[in-house]
Amino acid sequence: MARYTGLKNLYVKGNIALAGWAAGALRKGSITTASLNTAAGSTVDVDVSETYFSTSTLSWANVYLGTSTAGLAQVVGVTPAIGKITVKIKNIHGADAFNGTLKIDVLSWVPAT
Repeated sequence: MARYTGLKNLYVKGNIALAGWAAGALRKGSITTASLNTAAGSTVDVDVSETYFSTSTLSWANVYLGTSTAGLAQVVGVTPAIGKITVKIKNIHGADAFNGTLKIDVLSWVPAT
């Protein structure tokens, strides 16, 4: 499992009031993973750690090939926890493993405490 902490590029884009939603903040950012070699058909968990994540955080993620020139990345789950979210990524390519980094974009709704 890859674990990322102290992300300097996961930043507050602004607080947004949404009708019908509880008070909170919409936050977004992106990270680049370490080089991965996840085989075709396999999954990898990437932990994104920030102090404001909690079990009530709603998060969405998109994944793209970074320096990897092989494989086909798909987000198959995002699980919140205290201080982190775990993004589960599957290589859905039929034969090729990842051979480099991936870029993950994250959008999170963090309820006010």
